[in-house]
Amino acid sequence: MASAHLLTKRRKPSLIHAEPSARRVAKLIAFGWYGGKYSHLNWLLPLLPKCHHYCEPFAGSAAVLINRDPSPVETYNDIDGEVANFFKVLRNEKERLVEA
Repeated sequence: MASAHLLTKRRKPSLIHAEPSARRVAKLIAFGWYGGKYSHLNWLLPLLPKCHHYCEPFAGSAAVLINRDPSPVETYNDIDGEVANFFKVLRNEKERLVEA
């Protein structure tokens, strides 16, 4: 299983109001992923407590990791080494990735 510690500073997602009594999270995503949790973020994110070390065990596109409030230590895990490598490149060489 490939993993990477993501210790980079992330932008905190902003909140937009859908109705006066309900808030929806503005969702960010790197790419679509089969079985991803992107469509479940509105109900899933409020259930996640604040923690010191957040570990994403089946990360895929990292929709939950990218959209939750940042933790001091974050671990990305996925059995697919190529998708894990994408996030390593994004963390370590984002300027070169954007230029490519």
